Amino acid sequence: MPRGPRTARGEAARERIKEAARITFNRMGYRRARVVDITTEAQVASGLFYRYFQDLREIAAELCGEMIAPFLAIDEAMDGDAADRLFEKLRIHHAIQTGNYLRNPGLMRAWVPLSEDSPKSLAAAHADYQRYLEYLVTDRWPEPGAPPSPGSARALMLGYAALGAGEMPMVAYANWRLRSLQPLELAEDALAEWLALIVYRMFRGRDPAPGSLRHADALAALPFLSGLAGHPSPGVR
Repeated sequence: MPRGPRTARGEAARERIKEAARITFNRMGYRRARVVDITTEAQVASGLFYRYFQDLREIAAELCGEMIAPFLAIDEAMDGDAADRLFEKLRIHHAIQTGNYLRNPGLMRAWVPLSEDSPKSLAAAHADYQRYLEYLVTDRWPEPGAPPSPGSARALMLGYAALGAGEMPMVAYANWRLRSLQPLELAEDALAEWLALIVYRMFRGRDPAPGSLRHADALAALPFLSGLAGHPSPGVR
């Protein structure tokens, strides 16, 4: 839980330290970062860090939890008049995930070591995220704390498949920054829609309803998208 006075000045200082931590983790990685690196970035005394956070694990867990929050509020971002509800959810899901990878690559890499260092601090976030993944593919929010069942396990596996289909491409594109992928030159929202389309085809075996795609012209230039928006596929070279 946050410590320190709940004053406007105190909250501003706390947020300043959090932003400095985000920058530091993205620049150095979670394992290499030290408290002094964060306080130097924030231009505050090291003692002020411990007024609000117990250690690096606590501040990293809070930042990672904030990256999960938009997924849990996906209903608020959805277009109620969308032609294809599943594709709309997948499009928003991958837009959030793509933004996280492009703007917070160090924090995305922190998930595994942070889970090893502080499993309890991320347990609640993981539970909420698993409920979200089930909702992503079933359109039903599971009850909090519901016991596992074969049906929920199958739905969750599909949710992880939807997550994983976009994860490795984003690791290569955003974290590794592979030069071989840079010629794609896809805008962030078009990249997210491409990943959503891949998952949708995996689930449905077809393209989404007409009018669902916002970047059909850009996506039609990619391999295996023959006939999309009336454009032939250039094939794989």
